Amino acid sequence: MHKRMDQTRLEAFKKVQEKWEQRTLIDSHLIPADAINSHLIIQHATDKVFSIRIFNNQESLNLGCLVVPEQFDLINTEALFLAEIENSKSQFDSLILICAKATFSDIGFNEIIYHDDAITQYRNTSFDFENFKTLFENCPIALLRTNVASNHDTVMDAITPIFNFPESSKSYNTNFGNALLCISNGMRRFTKIEVNDVVKYSLSKITRGASLCHSTLQDDSLEKEIKIGVLLGVTNGFK
Repeated sequence: MHKRMDQTRLEAFKKVQEKWEQRTLIDSHLIPADAINSHLIIQHATDKVFSIRIFNNQESLNLGCLVVPEQFDLINTEALFLAEIENSKSQFDSLILICAKATFSDIGFNEIIYHDDAITQYRNTSFDFENFKTLFENCPIALLRTNVASNHDTVMDAITPIFNFPESSKSYNTNFGNALLCISNGMRRFTKIEVNDVVKYSLSKITRGASLCHSTLQDDSLEKEIKIGVLLGVTNGFK
């Protein structure tokens, strides 16, 4: 009986080990010197969907972006929102569903100031174009979510709500593929141990075999707060 139990535990351990071995962590905190920064242009906006383009000097990704309502009601129903997603899929390479309080600066995009006010362009020095290309390669939809830790919270307090979807949005809680994780701080510093905890937790929430690319940023406007932004690729549709 004990031998059978030991064998069962060994098999369970091997399965867990196999799952973790097939994950990949790409540390993007130090981008290679020859890497070409990703750029982003917001091309136009409508009431529900706006178009963005992420590009380098050779390739580009044309993405649609929809803001996820904080809550649905009788007028703005979840069914209408899901229908808008289906209608938009064929128009873009992929879709980004962005929570209402998130911005693209949460994953490292900073605005480039031009003399021409008609152009709004952003440059990313945290992740290069290949990171975005990999994320969207097999993910027709990605979710951009963000959260802030105040001066008395830990960094883990900031990351856990990102993966805890509200009851009204359970249909979003599906299998996640490749992900980009960006941790930004102001005056308050986070330790390497805290970053490692956040990375481990994030890896535990995304799909087996997926990769997590992470970076850290300095953002003085945060003062004593820490902000975490995560772009999650959805691997199995959005049902």
